[in-house]
Amino acid sequence: MLSLERGPTRQPVSKAKLIDALYPAKKIATTATPEEKHFNAVKAAMRYAVKHQLQAFRDACGPANICYLTGLKLRPYSKTDVDHIGMPFSEIADKFLQSQNLRYTDITLKGPPTAKVFTDTLLWVKWIDFHEEKAKFALVCSSANRSKGSDGYSVDSALIGSFQSEDPDCMSLDF
Repeated sequence: MLSLERGPTRQPVSKAKLIDALYPAKKIATTATPEEKHFNAVKAAMRYAVKHQLQAFRDACGPANICYLTGLKLRPYSKTDVDHIGMPFSEIADKFLQSQNLRYTDITLKGPPTAKVFTDTLLWVKWIDFHEEKAKFALVCSSANRSKGSDGYSVDSALIGSFQSEDPDCMSLDF
């Protein structure tokens, strides 16, 4: 235990308190807005909807494959991903919403946390058909796919939408 002396007074200071004062915890502002959380949930549901298409492509691939990204031969049992080539998944999803005149916040979800589906089953089927029509796949090394990302594509924030009412007479009760 250390003590802090100020004039005639001595005040004990614990080691933990001293370390906290010298090295404060970093405050990271990474809290997602409700719209961003919903956007991510809708994207996860969209991936879940087409997972059978990716699995069918993987099953159709023979044992001797070349990584589309690196050009290296893929060994049996090596970690591989099925990648969207030409147009990344995010862009396909965005184009689908634009074709339906929707935003991500317009889509409602139902189901368990890891297997969400659209509440609108007709929209769900349209999405699966749209993806099947637009997507082109390639088998790639997992590590190469992770470092590639979505080819610099980013979602337009207007497409995400907002949960705030557009009615000027509607009063928000969010404080």
